[in-house]
Amino acid sequence: MKRLFSVVFLGALVATIGFGTVYDSSNLFAFDIYRTLSKQPGNIFLSPFSISTALAMAYIGAADNTAQQMKDVLHFNLDDETLHSGFSELISSLNQPNEKYQLSIANSMWAQEGYPFLKEFIDKVQKYYSSGLNYVDFAETTEEARQRINNWVEEKTNQRIKDIIKPGDIDSLTKLVLTNAIYFKGNWAKPFDPSLTKKETFYVSNKQEKQVEMMFESLTAAYTEDSLVQVLELPYAGDELSMIIVLPLKGKSLEDVEGKLSLVLFKEWVNNLRTEKVDVYLPKFKMECRLNLKKTLVAMGMIDAFTDEADFSKMDGTTMLKIKDVIHQSFVDVNEEGTEATASTAVIINIKMGPSIPVIFKADKPFLFFIYDKTHDLILFMGRLSNP
Repeated sequence: MKRLFSVVFLGALVATIGFGTVYDSSNLFAFDIYRTLSKQPGNIFLSPFSISTALAMAYIGAADNTAQQMKDVLHFNLDDETLHSGFSELISSLNQPNEKYQLSIANSMWAQEGYPFLKEFIDKVQKYYSSGLNYVDFAETTEEARQRINNWVEEKTNQRIKDIIKPGDIDSLTKLVLTNAIYFKGNWAKPFDPSLTKKETFYVSNKQEKQVEMMFESLTAAYTEDSLVQVLELPYAGDELSMIIVLPLKGKSLEDVEGKLSLVLFKEWVNNLRTEKVDVYLPKFKMECRLNLKKTLVAMGMIDAFTDEADFSKMDGTTMLKIKDVIHQSFVDVNEEGTEATASTAVIINIKMGPSIPVIFKADKPFLFFIYDKTHDLILFMGRLSNP
């Protein structure tokens, strides 16, 4: 009888259209996973980059059909050396100190004492993802191991992501936890005046409305519109990162927008942005979101990784490992000063067994928003505000 082990991968959480870079891989995956998630109601917030990074570490250990399905779903359209080197360079670049905003990404491995993971697997995760290696005893001190991992995640996310590993998520059969943390905090290049914030109506749907704290500012900002949406870019201090807000036009719904949403369309919006005078109305909001992504990823085509057909033999030299679940948890706070956002991803693996008149941009109904790194052409976070 085969023994059952488990491996947990945890992330806590932040080009031209040729789709041949790590940035493109992450961005393409972003729209694919959002398209699947958008079928469920309510608010959504996630870091596709965090999910992509956590799964990229797992991908190092995948082989054969398991690896191919992960490659297809994650748009890893590069050879392995170029892919992982690309992640390494991107993470290093994103982690460069900046006086204008905080952006940090950290990785770590938590391995069962004495378990014979392949040295090549461990070395590659450390080399490409700058991952620290920590030994714990999941078998004898499961709760202590859980708390150590959760404490690391809390520290790397400024205490915003708590208890990402719940009781029961890991047990005496767990052999590895890979953690990735992304955290962002930035002030607007031009903050909103708090004295102008007041209660206004937000139209959740045709049948539901609520009073929200609506911020206001008259700005000169990058703006575009088409027959479907208004698109506004609000830069953070330093003008390297920004929030892109996509608001359906009057008579259009968020569902209309989501039905056409793609990376190509997003790039068209970004490329068409032009400086305009804009009267901006934006609700203050905080959002927390927890997503179990197993069914989502299976629906996207990453099937074998969750079944007995899984092959993660590049981790330990056996074909005993399979993914149990992928959990993603996130937090965002948008206010007059700026934005704070963080996210976490847990991949749990078991062994088998222009005009002069200002444009009015009034976000008083559901809209999409993206936290976008203009320097790297990378979507760090994305979400849907349906109900502030």
